[in-house]
Amino acid sequence: MNTNSLNLVVQLVTLVALIFGVALVVWELQQNREMVKAQLESDSYISRKERFLAGYGENPSEIFAKACDQPNELTRADLMTLSSYFNSILLEPIRRILISQKSNLYSEDEWKRIAVIEFAEIFGSHPGRVWWRNVRNAYAESRPELTALGNQIFQQFESMGTSCIPGFYEKYKETVGHVDN
Repeated sequence: MNTNSLNLVVQLVTLVALIFGVALVVWELQQNREMVKAQLESDSYISRKERFLAGYGENPSEIFAKACDQPNELTRADLMTLSSYFNSILLEPIRRILISQKSNLYSEDEWKRIAVIEFAEIFGSHPGRVWWRNVRNAYAESRPELTALGNQIFQQFESMGTSCIPGFYEKYKETVGHVDN
């Protein structure tokens, strides 16, 4: 093999390596962009949750107890606090759905497991079930997968006919056992 042929082979190998390297850098940049976008959207949900938390007031535990024991005595301010609370509860499964759509960090089973716990907490009180009846259509537009799961759990809690269930998730698992896909 003469020097020209060897030189040509070296140049060809170098060119292929360069093209491969550029393609790898472009792919990594795309991956990084998707992760940054998912992080920004996740941060947005965390910020929304903090705003909801600010709406709880000084002593939300009294409102939660009233929601269980005396739901007919809830004031408009109490209902707004509860609405803030219920919305903030659902932001975690929504955030996980979003991340699972953008990356492989959470599986569908993982966000569903979290959502079952969160819905059980909401539906454990009569005001939580009333709240869901009023907002589920709005959630259905933006998060149909979450709404479908919520409606399934809602029906099961409605059939229990309870006003407030201490240990919501444990009672739910004891009664229902699982959530069908």
